[in-house]
Amino acid sequence: MDSYNKKYYQNHKEQEKEDRRKYYQGHKEQEKKRVKKYNQSSKGKVIKKEVDRKYRQSSKGKEIKRKGNAKRRQFGFIPLNKSFEGSEAHHIDFQRVIYIPRRLHRSIWHSITLGIGMGKINKLALEYYDKKVKNKGLNK
Repeated sequence: MDSYNKKYYQNHKEQEKEDRRKYYQGHKEQEKKRVKKYNQSSKGKVIKKEVDRKYRQSSKGKEIKRKGNAKRRQFGFIPLNKSFEGSEAHHIDFQRVIYIPRRLHRSIWHSITLGIGMGKINKLALEYYDKKVKNKGLNK
């Protein structure tokens, strides 16, 4: 909206509302038909959105999202262990990922692209991986 239209709308807001109200009162039947037609045509879209939302919340949908994010950031996505409830994927390098608890992952601020904090967080991640994953046989 350009500045002229914006100023006009601000100055004539109440009049615009009143004009719309009068129009709809005079065209009730047309509006009912328009709304009915819209609702019928958009039913499939609403169902598709619901199906998409459920898929994105499933474990497979979440995995696809993680892979897509890694690809967008030009990282690889080779998981060394399986994801679990409350885990986050941590890139130990640009290719490999270890799933570690969210709390552990966020305990040290790090950035693989800037190289900040990676030594500390990788040490913790690899210790977790050795203790919890390798010893319990939770590997792939």
